Amino acid sequence: FITAQVADGSITVDEGGTTILPCKLTQKLSENDNVEQISWQRKTKGKPKLDNFFTITKDDARLVNGPDRRFKFIGAFAEHNGTLKLSNASVLDTGIYSCVFSIFPSGYPTIKIELTVRGKKENFI
Repeated sequence: FITAQVADGSITVDEGGTTILPCKLTQKLSENDNVEQISWQRKTKGKPKLDNFFTITKDDARLVNGPDRRFKFIGAFAEHNGTLKLSNASVLDTGIYSCVFSIFPSGYPTIKIELTVRGKKENFI
């Protein structure tokens, strides 16, 4: 059984701020296991349907389903680390982010992070 972990399953950031979406396998794989891909999915205020938006392989890390330069891969595939950095966060980014490891033959351990982006104070006047 493979576990994936994040220290805190919820993250709060102010609108316009930068945050880290951590994603790292915490257990050593058996010699038969192979990480083939790390995928990010999201379901947010701005994208209410489940959206695959970032894939990471040993050779490549890229956005899928449209460009969004605010997301940057800062992990290390060889270390089973799929961490992303989100810059200039928007209230529309608020939602659930899932980091899915595709491990052959063991399965798909998933990390879920609830991201809350707080609107600017002038929005509440």
